Amino acid sequence: MPESDLIQRQRRILADLAQLVVARDDDHAEKELAAKLDVLEAEFRQASDVVRSKHDTELASAEADFQLQRGRVTSAVQKATDEVQSTYRQVSEQALADCEKERAEAQRVCDDTLFEIAGMFEAGENALKAKYGDIEGGTE
Repeated sequence: MPESDLIQRQRRILADLAQLVVARDDDHAEKELAAKLDVLEAEFRQASDVVRSKHDTELASAEADFQLQRGRVTSAVQKATDEVQSTYRQVSEQALADCEKERAEAQRVCDDTLFEIAGMFEAGENALKAKYGDIEGGTE
């Protein structure tokens, strides 16, 4: 083989070798990026887990506070409702008792008035009988 062919062949081999080195370096850079990406993904997962855990803790705490406040409000509302019902019941019972007293008093006054009217009627009738005689009974 002539010397120029050998030189050309060496040049081709060197060029192919250079391409392999470049390809290897490119592959190496890709592997480095993949490794960095894996590290970053792991860090992201870890940070995400920390944030999620913190969020879950805060949510649980907020839920517990909400339930506590809800219980207090419910208790206060129930107490107020019970007081209103008790007051209503007492006022209603007192109003009914007062109404019954007034009705009984009105009935007593009515009975007394009827008795007085009957008494006045009888007295008037007796006075007329004494003055004019008993027309119904036949005495004059």
